Amino acid sequence: IVSDTSDTADAVFRRTKQFEASRPKRTDDPPLMRNNKRELQWEAPLLSAMRVAVADNPNMGLADTRQLAHFSEVAFYGDNGATIMSNVLPSIPDERGTFVVFESTANGQAGVFYDTYAAALAGRGRFRVFFSGILDDPSLRLEKTPPRDDPVAWKAIPPEWIEDEARLE
Repeated sequence: IVSDTSDTADAVFRRTKQFEASRPKRTDDPPLMRNNKRELQWEAPLLSAMRVAVADNPNMGLADTRQLAHFSEVAFYGDNGATIMSNVLPSIPDERGTFVVFESTANGQAGVFYDTYAAALAGRGRFRVFFSGILDDPSLRLEKTPPRDDPVAWKAIPPEWIEDEARLE
């Protein structure tokens, strides 16, 4: 996992460690070999690792082989974005069982995230576009729009939702 800042990398790793600690264990689960600030590594037979890195290091991603990569907030990687991609992507074979995720909030019409997204949207390159917004989850929609003259009900609705009629079905 590559994150845009040290704070978000720490938050992602904290959640990952929490998940690993709380998931139901099977008797044949290999124990953790390493559990440090930004790495979990399991013993044999798994011999797998999960690492979190920050995009501020242009040498990040060199000298490793991967099956999965999650690039978080890619639009905010700045000048290192293209370098990190050229370091990491060749280490992930384009075959069954491998996975690459670019995830980000938009940040203008330039940079590695924008270029990769635009190419995928046009059907070029090795990636496909998948978008899942808050409106895709019906549980986050209001069941009924409150009456316009009910100030108490409207006070409970975030102001940005009032502008978005799709949330107020």
